[in-house]
Amino acid sequence: MVRKTWRLQPSVQKEVDAALAILDGYAKPTIAFHVRGGDKATEDAIIGRKTTRPTDLINTYLDNYPGMRGGTCVLIGDDHDAVSETAKLAWQHIGCAVVRPSVYYRTQGHHQGAFNSLPLQERCKETIQLIKDLEMMAHADYFVGSSTSGIPHIIAALRMTVYLKSQVTLADVSYDDMGTRIRRHFGIGGFRNVSMSVAAQRKHSQRRLLAQPI
Repeated sequence: MVRKTWRLQPSVQKEVDAALAILDGYAKPTIAFHVRGGDKATEDAIIGRKTTRPTDLINTYLDNYPGMRGGTCVLIGDDHDAVSETAKLAWQHIGCAVVRPSVYYRTQGHHQGAFNSLPLQERCKETIQLIKDLEMMAHADYFVGSSTSGIPHIIAALRMTVYLKSQVTLADVSYDDMGTRIRRHFGIGGFRNVSMSVAAQRKHSQRRLLAQPI
């Protein structure tokens, strides 16, 4: 059903194709991170739910794909400060080239009321940008996000039903996605035993061993 309904207008598809050509030029593997900020923290506080932070995204990647470093981290999100923090952490702990293919129009991140008040032309422009972002995240080799946002649900559907990507190429901060369950089943990741602090300690220990005379 999704494969039949996900059809874009030719003018939009042309912009999407241009964005995907840029994605294809990045060093592999490409790892897309969806960084949600803006009014999500307010929503989380009302619901009583933990807000996903940049550290949660990076820890989720490190734990689900232990030892996989390098490539290109493609950061897509609304909150400028959160994206910048994620960029620093990704470069430091994953060792990837960091790119930000789009910049959200509102520095503080998405706010539904603010978006609804935009002129129609601006809303259309931002919607097309969202579609381009969705396609880049759906086409990336790997994707990391949080299901507390609606976007990762769309990404998961596109990756699995339209682009037929393996479920193990997606990791959710909730650790409740099928990819994480599969990785745990085969013992290759998703055990919540690797984080930025653990990885840093291991690197420090390795450096000390290498520094010791034989």
